[in-house]
Amino acid sequence: MHRGDAGVQVPEAPGHRHGRRAGLGAHALLPGGGPRRLHRERPRDGAGRPRGHDGPAAAVLDGQRHPDHRAPAQGQDRGHQRAHPERRRRDRQAPREGVGLLRAGGLGRRDGRVHPQGQEEDPALRGVPRGRVRHRRHLRRRAGEAGFPGHRGHRPAEPHRRGARAPDEVGRVGQGARRGAEIAPRTLLAVDAGNTNLTLGLFRGARLAAVGRVETHPLGDGRRQAAAVARWARKAAGAEPLDAFVFGTVVPALAPALRAAARALKVRPAEVGPSSQLGLRLAVRTPLEVGADRVLNALAARALHGAPCVVVDFGTATTFDCVSRRGDYLGGAILPGPRLAAKALSLHTAKLPEVPVAPTRRVIGKDTVECIQAGLYWGYLGMIERVLAMTLAEMRAPRAKVVLTGGLAPLFAKRLPGAVHEADLTLHGLRMAETVLNDSKC
Repeated sequence: MHRGDAGVQVPEAPGHRHGRRAGLGAHALLPGGGPRRLHRERPRDGAGRPRGHDGPAAAVLDGQRHPDHRAPAQGQDRGHQRAHPERRRRDRQAPREGVGLLRAGGLGRRDGRVHPQGQEEDPALRGVPRGRVRHRRHLRRRAGEAGFPGHRGHRPAEPHRRGARAPDEVGRVGQGARRGAEIAPRTLLAVDAGNTNLTLGLFRGARLAAVGRVETHPLGDGRRQAAAVARWARKAAGAEPLDAFVFGTVVPALAPALRAAARALKVRPAEVGPSSQLGLRLAVRTPLEVGADRVLNALAARALHGAPCVVVDFGTATTFDCVSRRGDYLGGAILPGPRLAAKALSLHTAKLPEVPVAPTRRVIGKDTVECIQAGLYWGYLGMIERVLAMTLAEMRAPRAKVVLTGGLAPLFAKRLPGAVHEADLTLHGLRMAETVLNDSKC
């Protein structure tokens, strides 16, 4: 016995190498359903090329070959011969460098060959010992060969070859189809209309792609604000059309201007207010009087940080908004903001200037400006700490998450340990509210 190139033990007759002798046909080495190639190691000679059928492993098949496929005599070149038109690719014999071995199987034949009659008469077939010859391994295919049906059933969207693209996926209705394997994100314009500024946010999916501001005053008839919002939105979105427009305002006179901006952008607006059905219960005495920004802050903080939580918004007014363990809006507190206090000092005194709100290194100022700044910063910090401590005590939630937002939040965040700063919390609340309202229509 000797071991062939495919790792198969082949009987070796005296005087004949590789067991070659007359009358020795194909051995039914392994059971199975039809001829298949076993695992093999071989030089790479190009995928999909025709290969010769008469290598060393063909010795066991040389006894009873079909006349059209008999091995050529020594020294002959069979490169000019064409493959038989009735032979299938999978029925070809092992390549010349020979390691693959066709195994016998079903398909109505004894050994998978096209002419079994002569082999049936070959007594050598009845002498093949039973038993396992070699360990069966997984089939490996070369590039360009067809696999078994459904061999990619568990990976339907993967590219089938290197450099190939997966099929484009269809996005949601109204958001447009984009090229690529991922669903294209919706383009949303969110506007938080406050007393000082209109804060604009362009979302692509859940990502805030751009932020802008338009001054609220002078209010006028709203045409200036409408034109400014539409102009900014076109510049931020670029060539992409808007899929949705959502706004919330604490200035009722701005609502018509924002609807006009939506008409200019050719998109239907959605207005969010205390009467909107957002899944947030307003556990207060007068729910319709709650500002839209406070509702949106509570909605976003609950979604991002869980309940219970307290939101401190440093805007024109400094507001405290509380969410209970059950996720209900409990109310809060409203304080004049630091900038509003600085403006009030300037307007109602003869000699005190209006100064920017900024932290100082000491409480005892050395000039008028430093004295005002020290009073504004340290006075407001003490007020926030006191109101926050009492709020957490009333909620009976000393470990509730404290979320800071608004334009002046970075000035106070460093002095409030444990608090989290969310720069654009209200805009994210608008995005979440639009999603809830849009899903409720479906």
